[in-house]
Amino acid sequence: MKKILPGFLIALVLLMGGSKSSLAEEANVNLTVKNNGDVVYSGDVILLPAGTTSINDSSGNPHDTNADSVLSIVNTADASSTEFNISNLIYYDMFGAFYLKCISVSGSELCDNWQYKVDGDSPNVGMDSKILSGGENIVLYFGEENPTPEPEPTPEPEPETPSTHSSSGGRRIISKAVPPTPPILPVVNPPTSISLNTNLEEKPKIQTIIAETPKKVVKKTKPKLENLENQNTASVASAITQIQPVIQTETPKKNWFINLLEKIFSIF
Repeated sequence: MKKILPGFLIALVLLMGGSKSSLAEEANVNLTVKNNGDVVYSGDVILLPAGTTSINDSSGNPHDTNADSVLSIVNTADASSTEFNISNLIYYDMFGAFYLKCISVSGSELCDNWQYKVDGDSPNVGMDSKILSGGENIVLYFGEENPTPEPEPTPEPEPETPSTHSSSGGRRIISKAVPPTPPILPVVNPPTSISLNTNLEEKPKIQTIIAETPKKVVKKTKPKLENLENQNTASVASAITQIQPVIQTETPKKNWFINLLEKIFSIF
């Protein structure tokens, strides 16, 4: 009986130790660190056993805090990661609380705008006062967690170009861009002014030009000559004479002075 009891106790201790180790493996939380939406770190962090742990502030002074707090998880991830580094952690004695001021990311120190969420909710307490139980998703972010992407600029409309289409008959129809129709401008007639004081007597004088009457040419009809061989020489000559045109000219009117002189000389 004495020999069986020690063996039983050893088996019970081993069994309890194995169950504790399995619980420890399950007590993990997921931590994601973001800088304005860009993921800096993401991974699982082991949740420490319940109790207190010591965390140093930036001056090197140790302070006790809850081992299952969000700040304890961030401090554990910082010790094993090179993606980020807690560069300024302030402890306020009057409040008995930590303030995570700055974290260095890729050589740039980001300060005074760090916030956190647990399972999508923003707690109303500090990171050293939020206690975890295991399995939570923690997001520690600087600036905006998921910034809204800027809208893409609207592309400018491309100018219309002639398009080529092929019909079933094999012909190619080219449609050209129709130029815009120019605007039709209204026709404005110039204002007309009518003067009521127009002097009707000041009309331009019209010079009457009397053209000289051209000389009239009277052409007699050529008589028909038949059987000239049987006619005598006198009749042929008379016919030829009648063929010549007779020109009638108007007798120029004599001047009154010349008529007077002729009457005077006729007396003598």
